[in-house]
Amino acid sequence: MSAVPPLPEEPPARALPAAVKRSWEEIELLLEQAQAEIDFRWNGERWKEHHPDRLLTMWCSRPTEAAEGIKQTCLWMLGRRGSGPLTDGPCTFPPTKQEIADEHYRARDVVEQLIPEWREIGPDYAAAFIQTLRWLRGSDDERPIAEPGSRSS
Repeated sequence: MSAVPPLPEEPPARALPAAVKRSWEEIELLLEQAQAEIDFRWNGERWKEHHPDRLLTMWCSRPTEAAEGIKQTCLWMLGRRGSGPLTDGPCTFPPTKQEIADEHYRARDVVEQLIPEWREIGPDYAAAFIQTLRWLRGSDDERPIAEPGSRSS
């Protein structure tokens, strides 16, 4: 995957796609949590597997990769990234229904390993995108990262 374009200082507006059922504040909180998961160190090193005290609730084998997928999806929805989190194609703000669909199809293809060229995108990153998108749309109430102060079973 190519380098992520630099983030704008401020998003162009506080608009979200019509399909998004979560608030701006809910998305910002998830973004902050994803960054905290990325920054977490265990014995001075980035964590490489699930730890019972961490907040990621989705299945993944590489939690930092999954947290990065959550982060990039949130940045994209908030207008702080000018390209799609999987296609790296330029996007409008807020993302259109077609742009969201294109990213979702790419993520699904990565998870299912349908296109060999896309294997440079990690499956946990793509799975995190799918889970985050489902939560954003309200089709899944389980957050990609547990609510602050809660533990998933």
